[in-house]
This record gives sequence, C-alpha cells and structure tokens, in this order.
Amino acid sequence: MLFSAWVIPYGLALILFVAGYLKFLLQLPKKIMYLFCISGAVFVAGAIGLELFEGHHYERHGSIDLTFAVFYTVEEFLEMFGIVLFIYTLLAYIETEFGPLKITVDQDDV
Repeated sequence: MLFSAWVIPYGLALILFVAGYLKFLLQLPKKIMYLFCISGAVFVAGAIGLELFEGHHYERHGSIDLTFAVFYTVEEFLEMFGIVLFIYTLLAYIETEFGPLKITVDQDDV
C-alpha cells in the first residue's frame, strides 16, 4: 500500500496542519465548520486515500490498465470536488459574515 512513499510525510504534515487550525475551525459557525471538514476530507480521500490503492494495484499488476485508470480518475475527481466544495464554503462564509455580494460592471469601464 505504500508504493508512493510521499503519503507518509504528507500524512504527518496533514495531522500537524489540522492540529494547528483546530481552534480556528471550532470558532466557525457550525455549518461552515462542517463544510470545511467535509471538503478537506474529500480532498484528502482523493489525494492520499486513492493514491494508496493506486500504488497497491500497480505493485500487484505492474501495468497501467483500466482499473488503474479508474483509480486515478476517481482520485482526480475527489481532489477537484474537494476544492470546489471548499470554494463554495469560503463564499458561504463570506456571505454569512458580510452579507450578499453584489458585483456590477459599468459599461464605461469596459
């Protein structure tokens, strides 16, 4: 499962990162805190979780086949979905703190 050895130091760095930001997370509104945690978990599930399965599959079968392609496609999807969910959460937090945003473009400026 540890074909990609980078998951060990990055996993440790993730634990330190979460420990460092735990106080910040707990001070957020509950909905925002949950969405931050979910978006992070989705991203990490793709980045580290699926990477372990990819490495294991590659070690056992030694080639890139359809199963490996499915693994890395799901990995990339989870990473991108985690980022999109994080951006949504940031925008929801901004709206919670500052109210709705209104962006206008004046035709004279174009």
